[in-house]
Amino acid sequence: MKWKYLFFALFFIHQANAQFKIAAATEFVMTGNALLTLQNFSFTNDGIFEASNGEVRFTGRTNTGITGIGSTRFDRLQIDKTNTSVLFLLQNIKVVTQIDFSAGNIDLQDFTIDLGATGKLIGEKPTSRIQGGGFDLGTVIASAQLNSPLQSNPGNLGFIISSTKNLGLVTIRRGHQFQTNSSATGSSIERYYDVEATTNSNLDATIRVNYFDEELNAIDESKLSIFHRVDATTWIDQGFSFRNTAVNFVEQESIAALGRITLSNTGNILPLIFSEFRSECAGTDVVFTWKTLLERNSSHFEIEGSEDNITWNVLGRESSSGNSSNEKSYSVTVNAAGNKTFRIAHYSTDRSVQYSKIITAACDGQDRINAWPNPARDNVFLDIESSSQSNAFIELYDGKGSRLLFRQSALLAGRNRININISSLPKGVYHLHVMWQNGAQKKNLTLLRQ
Repeated sequence: MKWKYLFFALFFIHQANAQFKIAAATEFVMTGNALLTLQNFSFTNDGIFEASNGEVRFTGRTNTGITGIGSTRFDRLQIDKTNTSVLFLLQNIKVVTQIDFSAGNIDLQDFTIDLGATGKLIGEKPTSRIQGGGFDLGTVIASAQLNSPLQSNPGNLGFIISSTKNLGLVTIRRGHQFQTNSSATGSSIERYYDVEATTNSNLDATIRVNYFDEELNAIDESKLSIFHRVDATTWIDQGFSFRNTAVNFVEQESIAALGRITLSNTGNILPLIFSEFRSECAGTDVVFTWKTLLERNSSHFEIEGSEDNITWNVLGRESSSGNSSNEKSYSVTVNAAGNKTFRIAHYSTDRSVQYSKIITAACDGQDRINAWPNPARDNVFLDIESSSQSNAFIELYDGKGSRLLFRQSALLAGRNRININISSLPKGVYHLHVMWQNGAQKKNLTLLRQ
């Protein structure tokens, strides 16, 4: 049986750390210009959601999210949260008309907001905006037909283009992951654009890239230039014709083609790409191993440890390869007593520094497990920290209790990562059972396949 709820005018929900849930086989319909206010509530759609011309407003002090396995299409969203609270995106969504930013941020995680050809962002500012950064892969997308565009800003994403040419259909994806490259021109700000156009040559275009100070990633904004990626690892500094550090934009003329665009400066040399970083216990010591895919003007690495993620101590040092386009492997054994988290500091020959992601090492006799991302579309990663060598027994069940997968994986003492491919499974809820340390450690996890 399918249940259908009609929602006509004004609905206000207030409760700490709760969720507004549309259950499976249920349809929730907003009619007219209805307003749904969720104060300290997450929005979970496992059924059918019809927004019509209504508005969904997120308010309150607590962090909340948008999640579920149903297709979620909003007409209007308003972010009006307090106390610097965040709305986390835990599924892909579509927004037809607009997202209004009053207070609080949207964190994309690894998901997408699709504004289509009609949606736009309204009122983004340093204290209320879309964010991501670090290793998050989420994007916000807008599209438009651009024929001889004059200062066109599709979706109000902050990428402004003018050209005398007919570009046809243009799709712009804005992400917030900093970029790295191989041409000694460094790490970028925490904003980039992927721009696809039907006509993408001899454009003679003028482009303006906007940014927030909070996205600068420690780069001197008075030296920002526009960079264009021409292949998987190579970026070209396209310079600038005008920049404004008060209004926060960089502009350049005579752009021939579009693609992945970001802002950086030539003096910001961080020419290295990490591909792996892991730890293994060796008695009271910790063995750190890592790999790089690319090194330019590389000097050395330092292993740093911290107890509070604020003060970092140098625990060990390893020389680097200098310059390399091939995968390189490194290993350092250190006494990590008194430290809970660890990172690698990579130093270039000019003493510029680049940091790896932060990891933990379970050499304190404690065992831990985490499954991410969740919800997931294709792959789920199990991070298991084991106090000693062991075998992990992994079982995956569907909602009816039928076992779909059984796997045995060897664990080292320390941090381990196991990949589980779920791309062939239907959308729905699944249950993961993991046992290690000869049954002394057991964990039941619920997974959501999107």
